[in-house]
Amino acid sequence: MAALRAVSIEQDSGLDELWNWPGPRLQRTLGWPDSVMASLYRYRSSLGLSPDLTVPVDVLLPMDPNWPTSLNRLERPPVALYRQGDDGLLPSLAKRLAIIAVVGMRAASSHGLQMAEQLGRSLAGAGWPVVSGLAEGIDAAVHRGCLSAGGSPVAVLGTPLSRTYPSHHIALQESVGLRGCCSLSSGQVNAFNRAISQHGTGCLWPWLRRWWSWSVRSAVER
Repeated sequence: MAALRAVSIEQDSGLDELWNWPGPRLQRTLGWPDSVMASLYRYRSSLGLSPDLTVPVDVLLPMDPNWPTSLNRLERPPVALYRQGDDGLLPSLAKRLAIIAVVGMRAASSHGLQMAEQLGRSLAGAGWPVVSGLAEGIDAAVHRGCLSAGGSPVAVLGTPLSRTYPSHHIALQESVGLRGCCSLSSGQVNAFNRAISQHGTGCLWPWLRRWWSWSVRSAVER
């Protein structure tokens, strides 16, 4: 995807235009091996001569102006984001403007949950959108606090938007989608939490255990 993005910028062409390039031109430009080209030809053949290349309104691709470019620093960035909610938050996400990311434990203490909820309320009161997951524990608590103070939560999910995990967070996910923004990242836990840390201007790691250190390293390195 990074190579396609670079060619798209260099050639001032969209992905739909690159799709219609002849195979030999793509191979020369991108340096793809024969095995990749064979897969491309099979895929093109399966879609027919005039495929519908319209990007759904709820999908963000890496060359979209609202794509969070910080995700491109991940070792394996997502190839697309599926969004739901307030489009007004997308420019802030794309440029990491005035947004705080919060990463924490699922098995948090009652004190930790209370503090996370208060943190969400305080950040919302200060006008800062809050980015976190939608898992048990700190993620859910900080979103509830943000919502209770009329803030703008952003949930980075490890599942499709049509699925809620854990299932009893259906109401919470709906509230975040109505008042803030939900986006889909990778389903792999390491990439998922790194994606959360990449979305914000700053990142808070309250109530972490030692095995979460890779999230901290990732955010520091960015």
